Amino acid sequence: MKLSWLAPTLFACVALSAAAESPPAETPPAPPPPPAAAPPADDLAQQLAVYNVLAPTAPQIDQCTARYATEFPDRKGELTISVQVMDGGRVQDVSVKTELKASDRLTDCVATIARVWRFSRGPFSLSLPVPVAPGTKLKLKKPGEKDPPAPGASGAPAAAKDEGFIRFTPSWTQSD
Repeated sequence: MKLSWLAPTLFACVALSAAAESPPAETPPAPPPPPAAAPPADDLAQQLAVYNVLAPTAPQIDQCTARYATEFPDRKGELTISVQVMDGGRVQDVSVKTELKASDRLTDCVATIARVWRFSRGPFSLSLPVPVAPGTKLKLKKPGEKDPPAPGASGAPAAAKDEGFIRFTPSWTQSD
């Protein structure tokens, strides 16, 4: 079963009204699409449980990336932490991939943090992208959390700005 993490849930509301006096239309309009269903409560509970495991370690991951950024201030990129979680919620396999050069200490540091994650259940796989650049922080969003309104959203488009963090939108699969 594939679960989409922290994706906003859209609710559609359709109101139809027809006046009794209005003449019949030549062709009937297409029926409206059905409203999007909210994720099952069990999925939201599992998403929150995963968030609660990852969020306390974000500052430790930030320390790893800050150390690398201090050592190599001209290098920017991303690393991806991939883990396999077993039935009891223990992390079995950890893989940290990046295209950044001289990143052995960085990947070892992050892998050490991921190895101690303990989840309430499994099995599933999890992939977490992490920014690596001077001054960046890992920003994890809770399930259902939306981005704050962009500056200047009151009409004039705001200039694109690097916010210094990424959106946490990993996907993970759970085997039945």
